[in-house]
Amino acid sequence: MSCRSNGPDESTASHLSDSIQADEYRRMGTSLAMKDQLELARAYFDTSIKFMPDYASAYAGRGLVRFGLKDFQGAVKDATKAIFLEPNEEDWWGNRAYAKMTMQNDTGAMNDYNHALELNEDFAWAYFNRGCLKFKLGDRAGACDDWGKAFSRDFYQAADSIFKYCR
Repeated sequence: MSCRSNGPDESTASHLSDSIQADEYRRMGTSLAMKDQLELARAYFDTSIKFMPDYASAYAGRGLVRFGLKDFQGAVKDATKAIFLEPNEEDWWGNRAYAKMTMQNDTGAMNDYNHALELNEDFAWAYFNRGCLKFKLGDRAGACDDWGKAFSRDFYQAADSIFKYCR
């Protein structure tokens, strides 16, 4: 007997409502992504989206998987869809900013980090990454300020950058 899945089987959950099925496939996609089974995770997110085409969390999850697969344009596309569906979710803005930053779209990334921080001024991860972007763009004082904000919000990874560049 094998406990390993070869991918989503839509027939196993046919008795559940579409939204419940979508959520179950999203959860499985998330679990597989955390185990670094990215191709299989993407298949589960795809199936989740088939059941519920307006499920922002499924697009966001698939976007993170696409990022892990180095499909940065796909990651931006999925984050953009998640933002369209849930424009007040700061995580979607942060995810898209990070993908844009990786693609060297610094202006787009900065705009998205700024928007994420407008939505949630305690979003430590966004402060940290915006600080990294500011540092890359030559704004050392702005970077140090953002890293300090990240650190003060318990994002302790910022300490390395603060000690290395802000003394």
